[in-house]
Amino acid sequence: MRGVQSSQADDMSGDKLTESGEKKAQESDFGDLDYIRAHLKEDASKNYGRLTVKRAGAGDSKSMPTYKIEIGADSAYDIDKTAKWLFGDESASGIKKQIHGRGEPAPLISNPYENADADYDIKRIYPPDEPIYDHTFIELGQGAQYRCVSLTGDGHMSGGQACQSDFEQYYYAIHQGKAKMKERYYPLTDDISDKVYKMLDGQEWSLREAVRYAEDFANQELAPCDRVRFTHKVRSVGVSQLDDRHGFYFEMVLVDENGRELDSADFAYDKLQADRIYGEKSFVIPVQYSIECLAKKQITRYFKSCSFSSMQKTADNEKLLTLGGAMNKLNSELAKNLDLSFELADLCYALVCQRYPQKEQGELVGYDESYCVKTCELSARPYWCFKEKTAENDFLGGAHRVFYVDAVTGEVLALFPDIIE
Repeated sequence: MRGVQSSQADDMSGDKLTESGEKKAQESDFGDLDYIRAHLKEDASKNYGRLTVKRAGAGDSKSMPTYKIEIGADSAYDIDKTAKWLFGDESASGIKKQIHGRGEPAPLISNPYENADADYDIKRIYPPDEPIYDHTFIELGQGAQYRCVSLTGDGHMSGGQACQSDFEQYYYAIHQGKAKMKERYYPLTDDISDKVYKMLDGQEWSLREAVRYAEDFANQELAPCDRVRFTHKVRSVGVSQLDDRHGFYFEMVLVDENGRELDSADFAYDKLQADRIYGEKSFVIPVQYSIECLAKKQITRYFKSCSFSSMQKTADNEKLLTLGGAMNKLNSELAKNLDLSFELADLCYALVCQRYPQKEQGELVGYDESYCVKTCELSARPYWCFKEKTAENDFLGGAHRVFYVDAVTGEVLALFPDIIE
C-alpha cells in the first residue's frame, strides 16, 4: 500500500455549504488516489449500518481520468495465428468463414418489461439496413467434435481447444448440481503458492502455474486484438469440484500501462437497466472476459466481449470518492432494509453508454449491444464496484448483486441479476 499523502478535496457538487461541519464531512468523502489507498483498510473497518466489505482495492494507478472510447478490433489481428496456437497444424485443415454485415433480417425482440400498457413498443433490434460488425470464424470438425475460434469486428472473441464431447459428463454434472464451486482466489493479492489441484483429466496442476498459463495465452494471443494496449491479468479464479477432480475458471481484467483496471462481469446488464436504456439515460455495458481450463495446460474455452480501438481523455478527475464515501452513499440510498456483505469493493473503470437512441429512422429501436457500441457515444469512467460473494453454482464470477457508485458524481446504480429468469 502506498504511503499517506493526505489532501483535502474540493466540494465536488459545486454547492456552497454554509455549515462548516457539513462541508468538512462532504470534503472527507473525496481524495486523491494516494489518500484513497492509504485509507482503504480504515474505511473498510468502519460501521456503515448493515453494510460490510471483506476486501477492497484501488489498483496501482497514479490517476483515473474519464475517457471517450471507441470499440473495435485491430485490423492487423491475425485470427489464423490464434487458431494455430489452439489447434496446431490441424488448424490448416479447418474451414474459415467470413460473414459481412448482418446477413439476416433484423429479428424481433421482446422487452422484459413490456405489457399491454408498456411505454416501450419495441419491435426491432436495429433498422433493417444497418449492418453490424463483420464476423470471422475458423471451425474444425462437426457435431460433438466441433471446435471453433471466432472474432467479430467489435472484438468479440471466443474459442477453445476442447470438443463438446470431451467434458460432456462434467457439464451434465453442473446442471445436476453435482459439480460445485469449491474456492475463489484473487491472485493479485492472495498467496496461492501452495495450491495444487487434480484436474478433470487426472493430472495435478498448481494454481500459480495455471494462472501464469492463462495470462500468457491472453497476452500473447488475445491482447493484440486491442489497438489500445493492455496487460491481461487474472483477477479471480474459481475452483470447481466434482468428486476428487477440479476445473479452473479465470475472470480476466484489462490493465493499462498506468495500472488502471477495467471492471469485468458476466451477466445481462441490458435487462437490468431497461428503464435507463429506453429512457435515454447513461448505463453500464458489461465487459465480459473469462478463460476456462478443465485439463492441465488446455484452454478449454474462452470468451472476450469487446476490444478497444481508441481512448481520448475528457476529464482529469484529480479527486475521487473514497471507499468510505462510496459506502456512505450506499448506506444512505439503498441499505435501509438490506443486509449486504460484499466480497469485493474495487475502484476501477466501467464502460458506459452515454445514451442509447430510443428512436431511429422514425421507429423505436430495441437494445442490441453490437448496434450500441458501433453507434453510441461511449466512455470509461471510474467507479467503485461492489460485488457480493458468488454462489456455488456460479462458475464464471458473476455476483448475485452488483452496486456501482460513480467515483466522480456519487451516483448509485444497483444491478440485481438473480431476479432475471
